[in-house]
Amino acid sequence: MRPPTIPTLDSTNNPPTTTTPHIPETIHTSRSFLEMGIQIQHQQRVLNYKFDTNFDPEPHLYVKLHNEQDLLQECIDKFRALQRFYMPFLHLVLSKKELPRFDSDQYYPARTINLYLPSEISDSQKRHDTCVAGLPELEAELRDAEVREAQYQIELATIKESLSLQKLKALGARDSKVHEREQVELRRAKVRKVLWTARAEHAEAAAELLRS
Repeated sequence: MRPPTIPTLDSTNNPPTTTTPHIPETIHTSRSFLEMGIQIQHQQRVLNYKFDTNFDPEPHLYVKLHNEQDLLQECIDKFRALQRFYMPFLHLVLSKKELPRFDSDQYYPARTINLYLPSEISDSQKRHDTCVAGLPELEAELRDAEVREAQYQIELATIKESLSLQKLKALGARDSKVHEREQVELRRAKVRKVLWTARAEHAEAAAELLRS
């Protein structure tokens, strides 16, 4: 089956003509495209947190962080390839300031790159003109699900945090190794709580904008 065609504007702004877009080899759907973008955004928040909390990391940690960023960039590149199919007119609604971060050879750290999902286009008309039919509505549904998942993860992290505090109180200074391990678990629970709270807030704001 031939891939679907989409209208494009030529350089003279004449009425749309029809061209066949390049579709990446792997078969994707609107849902998988949006889920990829939502997950990338979460990984960006995680990576930003790691960079912000490691002001002067050890050499091996510094290398690890930058390797993670390189892998994230690969994911963004794959996302961009799909975005040209699912949001074919995106470049027409971005400002001159935004365009370089969308399509440019200039280097930007992967953790700082805007993906320009439908929820990042504030104008409702431009949002619908930019996307294939139904994409903004589908993202709103996925954002609702993301909020529910985030709230669940926050509850789990809160429970884990409470249990770790109870264990530390009960341990006192009797077993330094166990105490140290529990301190690590406590820190992990706190970090998870921070990151999932940020994810919930972002998802709620995105869903609200998509329905405005």
